[in-house]
Amino acid sequence: MDGLCKTIQDETGKDFVFKNKCFKEKYLEYIKYKIELVNIKLSNSSDMEAHSAYMTLLINYSLYRKLFNDEDSKLYKRIWSLQKMCPIIILYNNLCLNPGSFLAKKCPLKKNPKTEPKDINEFLGSELV
Repeated sequence: MDGLCKTIQDETGKDFVFKNKCFKEKYLEYIKYKIELVNIKLSNSSDMEAHSAYMTLLINYSLYRKLFNDEDSKLYKRIWSLQKMCPIIILYNNLCLNPGSFLAKKCPLKKNPKTEPKDINEFLGSELV
């Protein structure tokens, strides 16, 4: 993500993207839309695209956080809670990702929010993290 941010800054200048309020609002609107869409997809057990949509959401959320340095604990909690329906995302073959670990490592908040489940280890078992 650091490389992407540096490339954007080199190509456009810092103010063009990082301080663009309209772009930030539209990107946030997109992320909120994706949260609702992923929630619906994960609720439907026959949806084969749900895991992919969840991974796309995680990537876009991490990019949003990196670009705008915006820490919204409510938004974080909404994305965190989706792992109740999908604790593991299978990326390819035996390559998998735990959404909670991804959020905790790539998008940590400065102040720990009260999340449900509280601890990834309690939720999954320490052998999966």
